[in-house]
Amino acid sequence: MTSIDVVYLAGGEGIRAGLGYPKQFYRLGGKPILVHGLETLRKIDMIGDILIPCADEGYIYKICKDFNIQGIRPVCAGATRQTSVYNGITETLTPFVIIMEAVRPFITEELIRKVIETDGEAVTPVKKNISTPLSIIEVGDQIFVHPLSRGSVGEVQMPQKFNNKLLLRAHRRALSNNRIDYSDDVALLHSEFGKHARYVDGIEENIKVTSPLDLVVAEAIYNSLHGVKGERE
Repeated sequence: MTSIDVVYLAGGEGIRAGLGYPKQFYRLGGKPILVHGLETLRKIDMIGDILIPCADEGYIYKICKDFNIQGIRPVCAGATRQTSVYNGITETLTPFVIIMEAVRPFITEELIRKVIETDGEAVTPVKKNISTPLSIIEVGDQIFVHPLSRGSVGEVQMPQKFNNKLLLRAHRRALSNNRIDYSDDVALLHSEFGKHARYVDGIEENIKVTSPLDLVVAEAIYNSLHGVKGERE
């Protein structure tokens, strides 16, 4: 495959994390969370420009300069995740595009390559057979609808790969109908055009840092991966 541009979502305010500042700037192992994913992306030769929807372009430039991250282009974040993606993909030039979240610090080079190299107009990682001892159910308006088998549900992860022109058309159709709150682009593409994504196996440690508990889990994963002993040890 020729080069592939990336839209790297870093415009979230991080209110749920309770930090008082965006969670993508939380220091994990001495680096802002968003730097971990950028460094992994830059290990892959076929990655082209990295478009970063964000609220403060100057701060993004500073961080990337501090950590020697090359080939980035900040763009204005949108009011929602979906509009941030749109602002990013309108600036990309490659036939395919990768959508990735800045708050997934443990993304691996292997998973990114697997997504890129899998054929399809839309490809996403999915963590199958969610490992929980709890029962999973579908609920309605204050009613129990029916139980779900843990083996039949999966967790959608990032990064996701798309045919660039197809994704742009889907976004424009959604925006023209004032649909601006899709949670991810696989859902958007399916809802707007009925397109199904192919999936590859996701990985356990590819968490999305959103809440205070996620920060604790992220610290534990980082310490485990880097052989750092916790305070209790």
